[in-house]
Order: sequence, then C-alpha cells, then structure tokens
Amino acid sequence: MECNSFGYYFNENLKALGLPTFNEAYSSAKNITEIVAGIGSYIW
Repeated sequence: MECNSFGYYFNENLKALGLPTFNEAYSSAKNITEIVAGIGSYIW
C-alpha cells in the first residue's frame, strides 16, 4: 500500500488543525465500515 506518505501528510495537517489524527479517524471509520458492511451483507 502506497498510502504511508499520504497518511503522514494527512496526520500532520490534522494535528495542525487540532483534529483527530488519521489513525484515530481510521479506527472510527473502520468500525463504521464494519457495521455498514454487516448491515449490507444482512440486506443483500
């Protein structure tokens, strides 16, 4: 995966803005994605 430099750049921007870091946002998004995927697989 070639997102390391992007992730680092993204992290630094979020820190500068005082927002959650990419890792924090990613873990939240992953949880949401898993929930949505679970609902989606249930529906489909």
